Amino acid sequence: MDKSGTVFPPVRVPAARFKKKCTGTKIFSPFFLPGGSPTRLGTVFKIRYRVKSANGKWNHKSETLYGLPGKKAARAVLDERIREASNQKPEGSDLSLRTFVDAWWKPYLQRKGVKLSTRSNYGSVLQLHILPVFGDMRIEEIVPLHVERFVQTKLASGLSAKTVRNLLLVLQAILSLAVDNDLIVRSPIRKRHKPAVDRHEKPIWSPAQLLNILSAAPVDLRAFFDCVALTGMRLGEALALKWKHIDLERRTLQVEHSL
Repeated sequence: MDKSGTVFPPVRVPAARFKKKCTGTKIFSPFFLPGGSPTRLGTVFKIRYRVKSANGKWNHKSETLYGLPGKKAARAVLDERIREASNQKPEGSDLSLRTFVDAWWKPYLQRKGVKLSTRSNYGSVLQLHILPVFGDMRIEEIVPLHVERFVQTKLASGLSAKTVRNLLLVLQAILSLAVDNDLIVRSPIRKRHKPAVDRHEKPIWSPAQLLNILSAAPVDLRAFFDCVALTGMRLGEALALKWKHIDLERRTLQVEHSL
């Protein structure tokens, strides 16, 4: 500090720098004013450490420490900051569900190769049911009672137990991705939230009924109806068939895609 009371910016001495190998953090020590005089607040140290962000990357943090007796004390503060950074929630844990869906969940579905029709169905579920209720809430704020109220409201609106269960499956998939990325410790959806669904045996057509259906099919679509009836393929699998999937010599048909 000079006679006018102005403190000059500290200048780092490059030779007095060392690394903490196990974490990649650094301590810079000491800082001196021009002319070699220590600050009025004592020797100045600057520490750097890392905090994990929501996208899994590490962001560097820096902090200036005053009034410490030496490097040992500065290292102790650094170790404490590293412990705090290891235990705290990552940056971005205050994301809203809507932001997380747009920024992370939708790209995740695309990267995993989820069918376009499935993603379109998820989008409808989000816009009609999930986002109007949870969209503006931070992910970490959603608790089991919110999920319970959601289930009760949807059942009271007339939706079937199976439909509500399917809504929860989409919400659970989103929150599970948040858990995998360390944004929340545990999903708020519990097993008891899922409504019980009565299981009914699906009716099976008799051979005579199947023949009646095939005989009534349009002539130009008869091959398609025969293929589905004889192979048991799903509709999306049958619609995705191309000539390259059919081997007439070996009399085989290969299912590789679905619409």
